[in-house]
Amino acid sequence: MRMAFRLSFRVALGLMTMSAAAAQAGTASKSEVLYQTSLDIDRDGRPDKAALVLVGPGRTDFHELTRDRYRLGADERIDLHIYLGKRGENAELNEWPDFVKQQIADPERVPWIEPLEVSQSGSLLISAAHQWGASHDWTEIMTVAYRNGEPVVAGFTMGWSWNSLLDDDTFETLEGECDVNFLTGKGTLAKAPSTPKPIKGVFKAVRLADWTSAKIPRACDSWRSTED
Repeated sequence: MRMAFRLSFRVALGLMTMSAAAAQAGTASKSEVLYQTSLDIDRDGRPDKAALVLVGPGRTDFHELTRDRYRLGADERIDLHIYLGKRGENAELNEWPDFVKQQIADPERVPWIEPLEVSQSGSLLISAAHQWGASHDWTEIMTVAYRNGEPVVAGFTMGWSWNSLLDDDTFETLEGECDVNFLTGKGTLAKAPSTPKPIKGVFKAVRLADWTSAKIPRACDSWRSTED
């Protein structure tokens, strides 16, 4: 009798374990390519490929929402995958890439992801925005290049629009742009209608593997103040 009870308990425990595993698999994260582009980022004459990969629970309306921009939902992040050489040109995006940067955009700062672009110099441009049409909105563009065999953040540009309600019930709009070239070590800050002014300090290229939103130059967040 005891043996029969033990066997029944083991069978029940096994079924519970299988059910838990199945439930966990059903809620597991999915990885889907959001945007991709071809370029020669390492300038070796062979086409490479870059892709923004959405990692999260997955959505049934995924493809309908990704034409011009995509808003990251809860428990979602965006990773950057880079494939080099001929393998990059012909790479299946389910293959393991040559470089991966998890959470390339900070969802708390810029949850709206835009399609990848390539600059005239062949660098990768990654754009993300806070929101559109709100009283406070901004867009961040990260320029990624290859130096010494690895991707680096070569530039960072941030444009903003800050609307404030005045005492006479009219709106005042302050616009501006911060542009930093990490390769030259120089940057400018413009608050319209003022002309761009040099940013004090010297900037250095940042390994993309080390990049976080904390490394954004402080001057680029100075637009949060209404002081010129």
